[in-house]
Amino acid sequence: MQKTLVSLFLLFTTSTLMANLNKTSSKELSTYIYEYGIYALTGGEKINEKDAATGYRSVPSKVQFVKKTNIVPAKVGTSFGAKFAILGDDVGVPVTIRVVTRYPEQGVTNPEIGKVFLTDEYSLEANVGHGFLHAYRFSHEWEVVEGTWILELHHNGQLIGSKKFEVVVK
Repeated sequence: MQKTLVSLFLLFTTSTLMANLNKTSSKELSTYIYEYGIYALTGGEKINEKDAATGYRSVPSKVQFVKKTNIVPAKVGTSFGAKFAILGDDVGVPVTIRVVTRYPEQGVTNPEIGKVFLTDEYSLEANVGHGFLHAYRFSHEWEVVEGTWILELHHNGQLIGSKKFEVVVK
């Protein structure tokens, strides 16, 4: 009888532990970069974003991959970025992703409001198992700043992916 109780206790404990491990692992996300470099971004819409240096973020209607590179020419009209796949156990489930663009150390200064920005940040919904493009387009001369630019993705306060680019004058 005692052996049966111990076996049942171990079975219950093991089952409970495995169920909790599975719950934990289904909430953990990572990313995979499957494409990065220079893009041609056209059309689309502008969405107001108070934490963006420009005051908005663009959602292009057409995305065309141009060239795989970590080196970005410092020139108005240039777009660069990375396509990230969101990896996790719950494929197809929407999750909130915090999208961050880290500017070079000196930041960028929007002359219209006289404010220096060190990052742009906004949140969006993405589905686990699907991919999306995190990109930046130089639309104004004041945005074109040489140095290391970092595109990051965060989930529940944790960094789950990033890609560095060097913006250079050629």
